Amino acid sequence: MLEFAKNIQFPELGALRGRAAGVLLEPLPGSGERYCVAVVGAVRRGAVGARETVNPRIARYMLGGDLAGSLYSFAQVVVRDFSHLAKAADVKKWLPPFNGMYLTSWRDFQVRDLDDLLLQASMTFATLAHGEPVDEIDEEFTTTSTPRATDESAFRENVRRIVKARTPDLDVYFDQEISASGSERATFKMDYLSPHLAACFTAINPITPHKHLLSRAQTCLWRVARARDSGHLFKPKKGNLIAWLPEPGLPIFTHKHYELIREIQAELTYEAKKDDIEIVSMYRDINAAEHLITSEAWA
Repeated sequence: MLEFAKNIQFPELGALRGRAAGVLLEPLPGSGERYCVAVVGAVRRGAVGARETVNPRIARYMLGGDLAGSLYSFAQVVVRDFSHLAKAADVKKWLPPFNGMYLTSWRDFQVRDLDDLLLQASMTFATLAHGEPVDEIDEEFTTTSTPRATDESAFRENVRRIVKARTPDLDVYFDQEISASGSERATFKMDYLSPHLAACFTAINPITPHKHLLSRAQTCLWRVARARDSGHLFKPKKGNLIAWLPEPGLPIFTHKHYELIREIQAELTYEAKKDDIEIVSMYRDINAAEHLITSEAWA
């Protein structure tokens, strides 16, 4: 037994001290069900960084593709938001960018470098963690939460097409790539950003489960608030979340579907009010386009 113990090869401990925490997302507020979507950390007197902790295959099998895709999208936003921190001293001041996100307690690690710290933290905090960085995600995973014909992508493109046909000068304000923190690495796309208005498009399709609808729309609210307040391109006074929802009385939807729509609208209105963002609900693409054109005309 003693001879066996002598021959055990323990992993070599790193020479650096690091500190890390997990970022937990509660998809359905108040449920208590939380998933670690990212880890953040800093090496003592050194670099800071963050990484996603959602393994696509594990998450898909455990949770289903739609929720897995939403978790990974939120993780990417967290990583981008954290990346603007320049030094270890700022780490403790950072807070997750969304309501419904929570930071675990900070834990000390002995590591070789920042990558080693984030890897160890991933395996410590996250059930859905992957052992290696996710550089490429297979197409099936990235499209599991891609909006269908009635959802965000089609809604946004149809509105843009109508606006371009009626007011061509406004087309340049669609799909603006901006930085939340002045760093070229931490960028995201805004659906619409002009000197007068920051807007994102979402779709409240009641066939999609509640938690996934809410997480998509919350991401849009975050983008609107950051784009409006960052002043990277423009500093508009108004922020809109323009939401498609089905007209009342459609035979393909039940009474429960419409109840879900009202719940989502109420939740989004509550969230949006905190950041002074207006929720604009529309049944048709053309009405959303007219709202955008009118908003610019009266700005």
